[in-house]
Amino acid sequence: MFSSVNHVGVGIASLSYALPLIVTYLISLKMGLEPFNIKGLLFLLILVVGTFAYLFRSEYILDFSGSWSWIILLSLSPISIGIANVYRSVKWPTDLPVLHVALLTNLFSAITYLFLILILAPSFDITSSEKLDVTLLLFILMLLSGTGQFLLFSLQKSVGPVFIGQTGSIVTLFGGVLGYVFYGDSYSIYTFIGSLFIFIGVFYYSKYKLLYTQK
Repeated sequence: MFSSVNHVGVGIASLSYALPLIVTYLISLKMGLEPFNIKGLLFLLILVVGTFAYLFRSEYILDFSGSWSWIILLSLSPISIGIANVYRSVKWPTDLPVLHVALLTNLFSAITYLFLILILAPSFDITSSEKLDVTLLLFILMLLSGTGQFLLFSLQKSVGPVFIGQTGSIVTLFGGVLGYVFYGDSYSIYTFIGSLFIFIGVFYYSKYKLLYTQK
């Protein structure tokens, strides 16, 4: 996802967090983790439509040819995240605390990155004056990522995989806003309509899920 940002923009790259909702929902239906309900499905579809609206950026409508390979590569991320969401719900040991799951997830992520460093052998071309800034940035990212995973897993244990799948659409929404404000990403009117759809979908699906859980 980080590699694709320079090729497709922050908003498009953040789609890899939103599309696992589709994968998670289909697997959950198949395994009986999520009951089929037309109202809940409608709200999820609103979310998906709003998320896909981020593809309708003006520069990509004019020239989409150079980005297809990165978009295809990004599609691998929602597949793996969607499967992981369902797997955690099904195989989570009842006596395993959320903190342990979050710590182990970050540990195996670190092992994966070390493996990639050995395989790809990247060169870190930074000056000594920049090392402190880079180290501080990495520390902040690790802290935010670890906290986010802990909160996400805590939520998943109580509401299930599909509910947390919609948080990816929120990431897409904020990714688009931050991309516009800080990185100069340009968007069409479809993107702003999509943002409204995402907000409506998240709000009403959360409300529906809360009422369904109380019943």
